[in-house]
Amino acid sequence: MPPAPPPSPQSERDRRILLGLAQRIDAGDAGAHNNLGVLYFNKGMVGEAVGEFQRALEIDPRMQVARRNLEIAYLNSGYYQQQVAELAERLRHHPEDREARRRLARTYLSLGEHEDALRELNRLLADAPNDVQTLSELGRLEKDAGRFDVALDWFRRALAHDPDSAVLRFQIGELHYHRGLSDEARAELLRAVELNPNFADAHHLLAFVLGDLGEDERAVEASRRARELNPSLAKAETNLSLDRYNPGRYGELVPERPERPAAVADRYLARYQLGIAFRQKGLYAEALRELERALGAGEDAALVRQAMAELHLLRGDAEAAERVYSELLRDEDASPKLWNELGVSHHQRGDTDEAERCYRTALERDGDYALAWNNLGVVRHHRGDADGAGHCLARAVELHPSFTDAWCNLGLFAERAGRLPDALRAYRAALDADRGSEAAWTGVGRVLSELGRFEEARSALARATDAAPDSAAARYHLGFVLSRLGDYDGALRETKRALALNPYYPTPRLRLAIDLQFEYAEVLAPELDQAQPLPAGGEVATFRFEPADLEPIFREMEAPPEAETPAGDPLALARDYASKGLLARALAELRRASGADPVEAAVLAGEVFLRQELYGEALERFDAALAGAGEAGSAATSMEATLGRARALLHLGRADAALVALDGVAEDGPPSGELLRLRGEALLAAGRSGDALSVFASLVELEPGDAVALRQLGAAASAAGRPEHAERALRGAVRLDPDYVAARVELGALLLARGRAAEAAAAAEAALGAMPGYADATLLLADARRELGRLDAAVEVLAELLAGDAYHVDALCRLAAVLREAGRGADAGRALRRALRIDPDSAAARFELGELARAEGRFREAAEHWRAVAGSGVRELAAGAEARLRGLRAGSRTRAGAGAHGD
Repeated sequence: MPPAPPPSPQSERDRRILLGLAQRIDAGDAGAHNNLGVLYFNKGMVGEAVGEFQRALEIDPRMQVARRNLEIAYLNSGYYQQQVAELAERLRHHPEDREARRRLARTYLSLGEHEDALRELNRLLADAPNDVQTLSELGRLEKDAGRFDVALDWFRRALAHDPDSAVLRFQIGELHYHRGLSDEARAELLRAVELNPNFADAHHLLAFVLGDLGEDERAVEASRRARELNPSLAKAETNLSLDRYNPGRYGELVPERPERPAAVADRYLARYQLGIAFRQKGLYAEALRELERALGAGEDAALVRQAMAELHLLRGDAEAAERVYSELLRDEDASPKLWNELGVSHHQRGDTDEAERCYRTALERDGDYALAWNNLGVVRHHRGDADGAGHCLARAVELHPSFTDAWCNLGLFAERAGRLPDALRAYRAALDADRGSEAAWTGVGRVLSELGRFEEARSALARATDAAPDSAAARYHLGFVLSRLGDYDGALRETKRALALNPYYPTPRLRLAIDLQFEYAEVLAPELDQAQPLPAGGEVATFRFEPADLEPIFREMEAPPEAETPAGDPLALARDYASKGLLARALAELRRASGADPVEAAVLAGEVFLRQELYGEALERFDAALAGAGEAGSAATSMEATLGRARALLHLGRADAALVALDGVAEDGPPSGELLRLRGEALLAAGRSGDALSVFASLVELEPGDAVALRQLGAAASAAGRPEHAERALRGAVRLDPDYVAARVELGALLLARGRAAEAAAAAEAALGAMPGYADATLLLADARRELGRLDAAVEVLAELLAGDAYHVDALCRLAAVLREAGRGADAGRALRRALRIDPDSAAARFELGELARAEGRFREAAEHWRAVAGSGVRELAAGAEARLRGLRAGSRTRAGAGAHGD
């Protein structure tokens, strides 16, 4: 297991830059979200890391590395317990908060606690039996648990309420596919793509289903359409793990590490880490800029310069790389890595003499440095020494049998020399080391084609294009092979794609090896080959031109283009995903949607970010929507954006700004309930309880059957100093919803504050009857019994609460107060010391320690505790502590005269 992550960045600006990375990745790429989560975790941004791992799993529920990373981020950091406790606390106060309950269910589900997740989702369903999102989430939960029949029932119930949902059709089709029911899966998936022709995932899965049914041509077309709609479906990326990291390309050349990357745990390397992150995503200009800033900020110069030198090599700027490596070698002459990479920079410039000198120097420093053996073999080949080149490469793979690039180089040597069986063996050895190597699959395809084994060659080249969809070489060769097999349509398709990628046919290139710190990147050798001898006999095989072979191609080129499917609503799929609670997928579709109204897209993105509790992101989208709407914008869209903006501001603690936004809303007719509720919440948060009272009264008039509105009216009345009005409102809320435990507890607290302890106890008991174990109700009951003098009964309920939650600090503090009043000072002290072990900054525990010390005559100790509470910022407790300190000062002369000197 990796250790806990390092502290968060000290600079808020650096933190914002890191968060900005989320906007630069493909929102529909599960691997990108996973890898960004690893970066966030290593920066100490655990909450953000958890969010990225969850998004990766939402996009690809089968992604085991993301699930494992989520477990580590949750459990090792304590974030899981913290999030469960925070969400449970929110639900204690706001049991109507459906989004919090959904998040709690997702938290349980993320760690495989299906029964706990099921309990929370069933509570949501009890309140809204026809809620499509909850029905869909229950389906996904049961599917994740492997209960496919139950999952199918939930999805069908959801579909009954939303029959035109492409997402639900896809989920049902996916279930049928997993159950082996290909015909049923095809029917559902065809309906999904009929409902939304731009549904990339449905096309992708449909390709597999059609392939299983033997409909190969339709399967190929579905696969093509899927990749056209979502190019990330064709990517094969390395997914990073917090558990173990091994790039796999060089095999054991890079040892497995307990966390990734180990070298960037230092919080003082913020810009360096950001530069590495940019480099890993191929954003070389941004990476170089951040690394230059890292040098200016005084970060580890050797580490940063090494990363810059590697970056120059990747960018093809060999002269810049040569300068930096030369500077580094002045301080670290013994490094075989630096000598090898200086050799690569010379090699890229065509200076083979200097390159060979550097590679040999690297091997003098470490005779087993396989990367230098590989590169020395390439430079010997470029200098015409075939035997020497073969010896060096053989040594490289002897040292490290999983060295994929060296095997590919050996295969290319043998291929060029006409030793095709040897070439095939070398390429297959490369595939044994890395099944995802495009170079190895393409090499196998070339050799098999030369041997006349075209069917096998086609399979190998298809694997190459799967591994690297943008490989022009693989597609050119696949086109050649398809032509030899008589598949002229396929040959034309692959050749067109290859021409779009590279208008020139790329000859196979040898590979140089550099040891990047945290990733693998392809470094191709320059084209410096000596003239190659002709095969034995000195003749080139005759090329026969058959004009008839071109006729099918010309017929296709002359055929009219296929009619395009009408796009429909470009945001339909994003809305569909959002309505099912698949928020990460909704954002991915939003980014891919073309032709969508930018204002509507911004509003939808804002709503999704609000539901993800990313309030700053939501605010940006709503602002963009309002700016884009202007005078010509739809009134409904502008209203939606304004209300969303106000909600985001309110969540960000900017109540005054939210009120300004709401004041600008103009409605035809009476105000909506949502507008009144938002305005009332903003007024209450801004401290204008009288105005809030008036607004909530209007809301209750508009929606007299809304128990939540009555509870909010009660809160406003209580804040405005009108307890009778507050009591009436809260009693009304309880009459409307007898199970509204939060309203019952607030009513009980109000009654207790008014000296009606027996009624408060009854309200607390009623709340516990509706929700046993509800902590706030238990604390209220203990306070009421204490007020009634029933100390043993108060201890009993507090002990019961602590038996279920031994870390409840408020319960420990209340228990200590009751024990103190019962004359059990030693027991009270133990409870308070335990509370401080859990929360060393607990003002309530400090306050009670002061009370206990005063009761036992330890006045100086009491004063120390109360001074700490007075500066704690907890208003009510601070005021009480200051009053007690004044009392101590007033009585100090009397105690001194009586000889009472504390301890």
